[in-house]
Amino acid sequence: MTESIATSAAPPRRTRVASFLRRALLAEIRVYTSIARAIARRPAVPAGGTGVGYHRPILTILFVFIGLSAVEIPILDPRAFLAAARPFLLAAS
Repeated sequence: MTESIATSAAPPRRTRVASFLRRALLAEIRVYTSIARAIARRPAVPAGGTGVGYHRPILTILFVFIGLSAVEIPILDPRAFLAAARPFLLAAS
């Protein structure tokens, strides 16, 4: 039964790298497109479709996560926080 399984050679490294870079670039473009649409408040709704807003239920938890992240950094790694904040602290003095 194992004799009937055909093994295929892996694609060359250049092809794999090119494929990875192409997918990474497309993902990056889609992220920036989504950010631009969010800022412009223009959702991607196809012609004849109806846009449905779903951001309100998740907006609160999003702000909670952002706030917790802002508090977590100085608490868990105060040296890194102070190193990053040092120029601002010196300018305020």
